[in-house]
Amino acid sequence: MYDLFALSAANSGPLEERLEQVLSQLEPHEQAALRSFAKAVQERGRISLNMRLVPLNGFLTSGSRWTVYEFAAQEAAVSGRPADEIVREKLGPYYGKRIAFDRCFEGGETFHYGNLNMGGLGCSKYGRFCVVLRGDFPHDAAGAAYVPGDSLQRYVSGEGTPVVDHARLADEVAPHSHRGCLACLKHSTDVCHLAEDAWAGCLCSEDTFVEAIFMERPRREDVESVRVASAHYEQLADLAFDDYARDLPEAERAIVGHFGMILGCLREDNIRVEVL
Repeated sequence: MYDLFALSAANSGPLEERLEQVLSQLEPHEQAALRSFAKAVQERGRISLNMRLVPLNGFLTSGSRWTVYEFAAQEAAVSGRPADEIVREKLGPYYGKRIAFDRCFEGGETFHYGNLNMGGLGCSKYGRFCVVLRGDFPHDAAGAAYVPGDSLQRYVSGEGTPVVDHARLADEVAPHSHRGCLACLKHSTDVCHLAEDAWAGCLCSEDTFVEAIFMERPRREDVESVRVASAHYEQLADLAFDDYARDLPEAERAIVGHFGMILGCLREDNIRVEVL
């Protein structure tokens, strides 16, 4: 087994050297733009988690986020079904690769995954609610690492017996202290030609992101804000509040219930809802 966070710490020097090499090949104004981007990521970057309606409600009402393995263990205790069977159902086509990746690392089954975000809705294909964690999360920075894309797509190959490319990961992974450096290396050819207000979309969007891997369990008190697209929010709000006399189908009543509980939790803790 490998220690992911030891690998990331050991890679801080090589990442700095690589970035300096990239900067040396740029014009002065391009160097300035890239350094400003690195500083913005370090100062404004947050870990974000994209969630669907029901998991978000579960996270907020329970007060913390479970890994898929913890969820499966709880379900297995109640249902009597094998925990691995539940994990397989939850992960679907990603089961083989996720198991291979997590089991390569010490404590891998306690890993949480998110994105490095400094504005926007995150990677909404994983969920239409973007939960943004506070700037001091994780509280133990040594337990967080970053890679320049989807860890399963980037480092795990094969279907029957997936293989993890440890060498490539060790060459690219960054510690929390160097997340801005990693983002610069990934976007060195993009940022120099973008206005500053476009940096957030360059860093994290539907199609591209820097992945955060961390051991600390996110808790409700760690949430800074929840972002949601205006069209989706209005659709849910109309369903929940437009006409209390309506006789809603059971599925829509369930949606209204989850949405109402989410809003209640956010209001109770004074967590911002950002409708974008």
